[in-house]
Amino acid sequence: MSCNNDLHHQHSRLVSRFCSALMAVVAMQISTVTLAENVRMYSNVPSADEMASQLFPTATQRTKRPKTRSISFDPIETATAPTPPAVESVGIGLPIQFNYNSAEITNASRPYVDELGKMLSRDDLRSEKIVIEGHTDASGSAQYNQQLSMRRADAIKQYLFYKYGIEQDRLVISGKGEYSPLSGQDPYAAVNRRVEIHQFQQ
Repeated sequence: MSCNNDLHHQHSRLVSRFCSALMAVVAMQISTVTLAENVRMYSNVPSADEMASQLFPTATQRTKRPKTRSISFDPIETATAPTPPAVESVGIGLPIQFNYNSAEITNASRPYVDELGKMLSRDDLRSEKIVIEGHTDASGSAQYNQQLSMRRADAIKQYLFYKYGIEQDRLVISGKGEYSPLSGQDPYAAVNRRVEIHQFQQ
């Protein structure tokens, strides 16, 4: 009986170690995807149109199509043209700063959020949604940083709602804390204190 119990315990330990190792591998893969994600960082305020071209390239291309006169021709058999590949959305990183240890947007950073509000107010983008991601550096505790990044993302959401009337269901917030530093950067570097905007994917 004791032999069977020993075998059972050994099996349980092996299963536990395997599961732990598997979870570690998955976590590494997720981290790699996060760091490798296509994000364009800005150091100056981009215009609403520039933001739109990065986040919603397909929608902005539709609005740029030239108008043509309606002329009918007899049908001619031609080879079907291949469908052009979908243009990938690029996330944008904005150095939006907040007052120390708070979720209050500084006056110097408000132009970034104002251009974001102008973009979301465009007629051709009124059905589009975005994800607002708050990020911090690694200073302080991980739990506090995660909560602070969520509060700061929510502050931008409320600013867009109250100043520009952007419906709140178009603004999805996420607090990443210190867990997604920019690739190649020291986790404690100030550049990691940022806000990323992404196209909301269903």
